[in-house]
Amino acid sequence: MRQKAVLWVVGAAILVGGILIAGWAEIVETAQMLAWYELLILLGLQIITIAGLAYQWGYLFKRSGKSIRYRDIAIVNLASGFVESVTPSSKLGGEAAKVYLFHQITNTAYHRLSALLLVQKFVSLGPLFVICVVSTLFFVNYADVTVQLETNVVLGLILATIIVLLIGYLLIRFRDRLLVDKEYSIPHIDEAQRFLQSSIRNARSLLTYSEQAWMLSVSTGVWALYPFKVYLAAQFLSLELSLFIAVVGTFLAYGVSLLPVSPGGLGTFEATLASVCVIGGLTFSEGMAVALVTRVATFWFPLALSAGATVWLFVSDEQISPEETRVDSWFQ
Repeated sequence: MRQKAVLWVVGAAILVGGILIAGWAEIVETAQMLAWYELLILLGLQIITIAGLAYQWGYLFKRSGKSIRYRDIAIVNLASGFVESVTPSSKLGGEAAKVYLFHQITNTAYHRLSALLLVQKFVSLGPLFVICVVSTLFFVNYADVTVQLETNVVLGLILATIIVLLIGYLLIRFRDRLLVDKEYSIPHIDEAQRFLQSSIRNARSLLTYSEQAWMLSVSTGVWALYPFKVYLAAQFLSLELSLFIAVVGTFLAYGVSLLPVSPGGLGTFEATLASVCVIGGLTFSEGMAVALVTRVATFWFPLALSAGATVWLFVSDEQISPEETRVDSWFQ
């Protein structure tokens, strides 16, 4: 708990530091260009993103022969997203929460849910990988980044920092497995291997090739909405930011936010996106304004929904939370 609190402080410090560097007055002046209905458009696109992810899970459950309400899928996704948002290095924790909650609602065996999770990750991360590779190749081969030496230096420093952080994290994360005999550092490895093999077999038998293609197309649409929201935020603020820079900045910032530096990438996402916006021709204060407006729609708004979904799970009559925490038990 203390470590999580410290990382929240670190994330807040990075965010506040970025805002101070950019200049609070300049950010506010730029942000005032945003109309209320334009903010609603961004929030609406985020709801579409949430709905797309829930649709994927509903489709997978239907193919596995399990009946589950769309409402329950959306709530579980939001609640597991809350875990991902408030904890550093949270993807595994969020997925574990998702599997647990789906097990509680549907009584599906954990190995079957793990199979569904593997399929969902395959159809979700596959398009992300392609988008990142294509945008990077386009950036290197076609983008006009050789005109200004300062631009290349900034980009190089950003990429070098990301690589160093990733390598450092991996070394720290797996140092015990690198230094200690595997027999003792990885307990129950045979059971884990059998569990994983069972999950993979179930995943392969779940979808046909055409169904996989459909799920991949849904994921592509969901991922495409992320940079589009950044691009729209810039347009709403009357800033000239190319869609290409929005794509590069979004996925670069997303990659940085996965590092266990702060919960939900607080501060690191905004600073990275603002830096890439500078490469795209904006000032750092304008880039920070774009990042903050984007995060209202893509982080703080979903976080509020996720917190509400988490509270609902604990006070509802679903067989999820301890008996004494449910509302119906309070009146008995």
